[in-house]
Amino acid sequence: MFKPTLILITLTCGLYSVLPAQSFSTGAKGGLNLATLGNKESNLNPRFGYHFGLSTVIESKSTFTIQSELFISLQGAADKAIPERKNKYFYLNLPLLVRLQLNPTTFLNLGPQIGYLLDGKIKDPVQDQRVTDQLRSFDIAIAGGLGFNPVQVISLELRYVNSLNNTSVASPGTGTKFQNKVLQLSATYWLK
Repeated sequence: MFKPTLILITLTCGLYSVLPAQSFSTGAKGGLNLATLGNKESNLNPRFGYHFGLSTVIESKSTFTIQSELFISLQGAADKAIPERKNKYFYLNLPLLVRLQLNPTTFLNLGPQIGYLLDGKIKDPVQDQRVTDQLRSFDIAIAGGLGFNPVQVISLELRYVNSLNNTSVASPGTGTKFQNKVLQLSATYWLK
């Protein structure tokens, strides 16, 4: 069950050992999510959430570096018919991104992300319902974004994450696919 996460951690450690790294930076990251379970046929609207955790960048002599993170993310969607009813999915996300430094202050990043479902519930005005057992434990996604370092110790980033698999265990036979689609706006304070 933890096999995809172990593979990503092993890959990250392997990359750290072979990169000709000059230094690495670690920082505290947090920000806002605009998430949905995106498909046009669903009766769902985007909802706001948040994310927080840690980020590490291994800096090398080239313009390419490796950025890995570990953070908690509130994702899900809101019901179009009953706006107070919200799907709240909490994930522990581990992206491994290749980072391209465009100039000293601007960068792009792209890579895979593995998410582990911590909790899933539907918040309803009448009654809350836990749905963790109806959701897949792992979410495999592609993440990409644009970032900016206005000062040396702070990064601002806009990232889009698109899930590659169906989040729901119950929907495969229905033809309906529920995939996490998240737009993230975050700030990282680099501790060095």
